[in-house]
Amino acid sequence: MNPDWDNISRQLLNQPAPNPSATYTVMVTDDEPSVRAFIALVLNGLNVDVLLASNGRDAQKILREREREHSRLDLLMADLMMPGMGGKELADWVWQKKPMQKVLFMSGFPELMARNRWELSPQMHFLQKPFSPLQLAARVSDVLRIASAVGQESPTPTPTPSIG
Repeated sequence: MNPDWDNISRQLLNQPAPNPSATYTVMVTDDEPSVRAFIALVLNGLNVDVLLASNGRDAQKILREREREHSRLDLLMADLMMPGMGGKELADWVWQKKPMQKVLFMSGFPELMARNRWELSPQMHFLQKPFSPLQLAARVSDVLRIASAVGQESPTPTPTPSIG
């Protein structure tokens, strides 16, 4: 039996209360409620605090508020293609303030096509949709482990000018 993603989405899309024992904080930015809910469900199961945004503009609002509170963000997960502001434009905005911020881009496009279309360098992390809970957990763990192993000092992505 398939999970009731609409019901799960409705429950999870009301920002979950912060988990004081969480090891990491991850922002998930995707325009599909079921994708956000799925990712939140998996990451909450890994003891990760999850922030949810439906597009780049919503993510900016949440990130500005967290910046005022001096709250940390360990990983930004962003869908590359969203209405208004896509994931690459959001990441460029974040990197202007925090050049070492870890970002995991997501897309339904094949990886090579997405990297070419959005000019993602080989150092930028990518996860192709659809993905399983195990693939998601492994990729997020890899990105966060890379960040921890190098003390957040990974190659700085080269921000590109946003269009439109």
